[in-house]
Amino acid sequence: MLVRNVDGISDLAIDPASVITEVLCPAIRRHHVTVLLEIRTTDLSRLIQHLHGTHTLIYKQNIAVEHTGKKGHGIAVIASNVCSDFMAVWRVAEDFQCVWITCKKEMFGLSNDVILGAVYMRPQSNQFTVDEVREHYSNFSDELACASQVTPNVLLCGDFNAKIVRSRMHMRVL
Repeated sequence: MLVRNVDGISDLAIDPASVITEVLCPAIRRHHVTVLLEIRTTDLSRLIQHLHGTHTLIYKQNIAVEHTGKKGHGIAVIASNVCSDFMAVWRVAEDFQCVWITCKKEMFGLSNDVILGAVYMRPQSNQFTVDEVREHYSNFSDELACASQVTPNVLLCGDFNAKIVRSRMHMRVL
């Protein structure tokens, strides 16, 4: 599984020979499941085109027009054609960027299905206060509890931007 914060998928007019075709697509083709974070667009046609039919888009977040191109927005889940029939969107969090994908037990050879949680949590900033960060993590905790009621097999991935200790000497990141 590949999980990558791509920090935006550039426009063809801006970047014709882009990182998409030269770096990202070959990396995706080497993995059965890929989670892309901070895609910043809802137009993944160029990315999918350069996968040459080997992979299927399972989920892409619909980004509001006012957030298109801005940092901190967008999740996509892509699966190889070998796996895509075993995967389906189970739930999309309303309050923050999180999608839950059900993976049939046969995909992993397990006795229960697996739920994949793909998450992007915005870091604290002037526009996103500590209280808002806490609220998002509280909502995420509720989402996780809900998913764990469905199956004991929960796989989390993403960019949590979780700063857990801050001192003058160092910062330890979860």
